Amino acid sequence: MGWRRILGPAAAALLVAAAGGASAQSLLHTMFQDHAVLQRERPVPVWGQAQPGEQVTVEFAGKSASATADAQGRWRAELPATPAGGPFVLRARAGGRTQSVSDVLVGDVWLCSGQSNMQMRVKFVSNAENELREANHPNIRLFQVDQYASSKPLTDFAPDKARPSWNAVTPQTIGEFSAACYFFARELQKTVNVPQGLVHASWGGSTIQTWLTEPTLRQLGYGAAVDALQQYRTDPAGAGRTWGKAFEGWWRKNYPTAGTPWLASDNAGWKTAPEGFGAWETWGDPDLVGFDGLAWLRTTVDLTAAQARQRASLELGAVADADITWINGVPIGSDRMWGPERRYQIPKGVLKAGRNTITMGVFNAWNNGGLLSSRDKQLLRVANQPVPLNGAWSYKIGAKGNSAVPFPPWDALFGIAVARNGMIEPIGPYAARGLLWYQGESNTARPLEYGPMLQGLMRDFRATQGRDIDVLVVQLAAFGSRASQPMNNGWTIVREQQRRVVAADPHAGLVITTDIGDPTDVHPTQKPELGRRLARAARHVSYGEAISPSGPVAARAEGGGGVVQVKFSDVTGKLLTYSSNIAIGFELCGGEAAGSCAFVEGRVISPNIVRLNVPHMPQPKLVRFCWADSPICNLYDESGLPAGPFEIPVQ
Repeated sequence: MGWRRILGPAAAALLVAAAGGASAQSLLHTMFQDHAVLQRERPVPVWGQAQPGEQVTVEFAGKSASATADAQGRWRAELPATPAGGPFVLRARAGGRTQSVSDVLVGDVWLCSGQSNMQMRVKFVSNAENELREANHPNIRLFQVDQYASSKPLTDFAPDKARPSWNAVTPQTIGEFSAACYFFARELQKTVNVPQGLVHASWGGSTIQTWLTEPTLRQLGYGAAVDALQQYRTDPAGAGRTWGKAFEGWWRKNYPTAGTPWLASDNAGWKTAPEGFGAWETWGDPDLVGFDGLAWLRTTVDLTAAQARQRASLELGAVADADITWINGVPIGSDRMWGPERRYQIPKGVLKAGRNTITMGVFNAWNNGGLLSSRDKQLLRVANQPVPLNGAWSYKIGAKGNSAVPFPPWDALFGIAVARNGMIEPIGPYAARGLLWYQGESNTARPLEYGPMLQGLMRDFRATQGRDIDVLVVQLAAFGSRASQPMNNGWTIVREQQRRVVAADPHAGLVITTDIGDPTDVHPTQKPELGRRLARAARHVSYGEAISPSGPVAARAEGGGGVVQVKFSDVTGKLLTYSSNIAIGFELCGGEAAGSCAFVEGRVISPNIVRLNVPHMPQPKLVRFCWADSPICNLYDESGLPAGPFEIPVQ
């Protein structure tokens, strides 16, 4: 999942960092380097830094453009549209200085983003050894953006990371790159023989909120979180206290009878933790065997008046998975990283002479949970002198299950805007043909929010990269338990949100993956086939090829006379059922209520129609298909592509 520290001095320095990256002598932005690919057949923005007021001239492929640097030295010019070709030299001149980048190709540029299934590297896919050995594609160029969270939008890439660069595909360069992104371009070049530029920026475990812009988040109702994020830029400690109060409000709202565990006055239901501590699954409490969720941990430490006045920090060792920590009822820190040792600076005035109460809310989503380090790692550091936390710890269960526990707005994975600020904003207005988006697994706890956020994400990229860029969305693959009864959960709802958003957008395409997922692995390895399907969608959406972009699509369902007929569009040849003459995976539902759905048999009765027999129920209102975490569905067409999950009304 790739957890990241989200509060404390090191994180504050990281997240508030200003942009750097490029050399002080560079006229051109970091995106413009040797071996780059520029977007063909449309005007191309070129930008960078010069002296305030300097005239900058850009030359490329026999064409030129000029701009004047503003008061901050920023300049931006626009090159005329250029057909595919190259290699060319891109040259910028200003005030007697010249910067040139060579071996620049003109073709199609694609941005690839999302979470771990987009991040999954070529070296981990099926048949990786052969794929790596055969990876020689000089006209496919790669640009890898390092993972970096920022509380404010950056204009260039992280200053404390290696400077990203463009590289041609070779066995040496491709192994660490996004498999979905690479296999897409490799397949696409078979029919669109122009250079392909791939810009990859993704982060395993991330929610869609962390990839949205702050204005879009405000429109979606995240105004208070945006305010807190902006406070964090200049006052991380104050923002931490603001966030702690927000967490307390969330707790009171969702668990109104569960007390206020962060206060020393809360004494109900606490049990004594074993002296050896360690993961709570090992404590011998039946309620903690295999426990996932939020648990409260508490201890005390006595200080003298002189100690209480000193500068101090709290060290807790490794924690699994995430925590929010209070001292004397004041929130002092929060962290979402699994494993690394916690160290939180304590604000002045929090400590007091006498007894001080330390309380942690620890959230664990899988495997072992709690404080994992030995007791000698738990201490206060007062004026750089250790004060061990030798007292007993107590605990009580807070909330069972992997519920949607809130995390700070500056959390790299579950916060807002920070991946966009640190990884997408530095790309700037770099011209692109389209966006490949593979994400959604981390949003299944609150799935109904996903559709509006996906629309917002598409608007954000189009506002920066061009209003006409296409978006290819990978629908969530099969993962999780098989269903023996109709079900409805976050995984199915996110898929439906993805389907509806894409269906309403003429410049978007959906890629179906339910048949190439893995019920036991959230990271299916059949990324070469995923790349083939992405390329097919692009051929239709971006290049206007008269092929179905993603297989059969349910267009309409009509009921009457004891049957429901589902008509499909985008059918290549005719509908087929594999391994049976029955179409498996259909449900009819009396409504949205749980228990109103029943599995039904489907029969293909024409090249594009499936007939469903209505079971003993009132007139059905909905048809669902492939509606499960890991559905078993066998309806395809002659292209070999499956019909994907859907829910449509019965007319």
